[in-house]
Amino acid sequence: MEKRPTAIIMQGGAMRGAFAAGVLYEFGSRGFYPDVIAAASSSVPTAAYYVAHQIEDMRAIWTKEVTTDRFIRYDNMLLGKPIYDIDFLINTIFKKKRPLSLNAMRASRTRMVVPLYNYVVKRLESRTSADPEFIDHMWEYLHLAMIIHDQHILRGTPFEPYVDGALDPFALYKLPIIPKGARVVVIWNEPKFNMHTIKYLGQKLFVLFQARNFPAEVRRMLKTRKKLIEEGVAIYNGFCKLYSPVVIKPNSIFFAGMDVVSRGEAHLSGLLEEGRQKACAAIDNGILKDFL
Repeated sequence: MEKRPTAIIMQGGAMRGAFAAGVLYEFGSRGFYPDVIAAASSSVPTAAYYVAHQIEDMRAIWTKEVTTDRFIRYDNMLLGKPIYDIDFLINTIFKKKRPLSLNAMRASRTRMVVPLYNYVVKRLESRTSADPEFIDHMWEYLHLAMIIHDQHILRGTPFEPYVDGALDPFALYKLPIIPKGARVVVIWNEPKFNMHTIKYLGQKLFVLFQARNFPAEVRRMLKTRKKLIEEGVAIYNGFCKLYSPVVIKPNSIFFAGMDVVSRGEAHLSGLLEEGRQKACAAIDNGILKDFL
């Protein structure tokens, strides 16, 4: 039989990205590494550690390193300052405490894809580890993949026009990322990706308190998120008809949407373990037999 390429697509979602980390932890533990992994927002660092085969570091980051108030400051929400300390995450955790091996990423057979949004020319773009300079700029791409706040923009650099590609919630399904005929696993970090009430209210509060000084195009994208989700769902449904992916997502949770800023160790460990268990079930039930 002709070998079909394998691919993983991972949604972001701030702290609820711990669920996807659990899925990848189980995959890595069983030695499954696909040909392509495309990740957005908070799942980009997770994908990077997975591509480098550093799954124990990946697990520790989600269950220990990001649980500190050094990383998340809740009081900054109302002050308009960044809630997440991205510099601390990259410079202290990714570079020092749990150093990401760029050499291991270079040697990996898995191609990594990161979506970015260029708010100057108003379009989605992607960067991939197949690009010659991708690994050389890995720290910048990790930074860009997780930011939309104006204070995080890399001003005065060639990366200034870029923010998190998940500014468009279905970015990964609008870019030509997945090889033709690939077997695909889709990992969602939320049980429902439509615009439900809690998500809508959270969106309104975020725009009100956080987006005052954001670039105009970033504010516009945030304000039209409901429309972007509706359009994206249609595109995603078409993607599912084309690829028939295996979809892994968490169970419904109370107040889904508020957990994007929850840094409780028990909460994050629980999400990671749920992701691991969901991956186990998919493997043990034979759904992923063709992948493994």
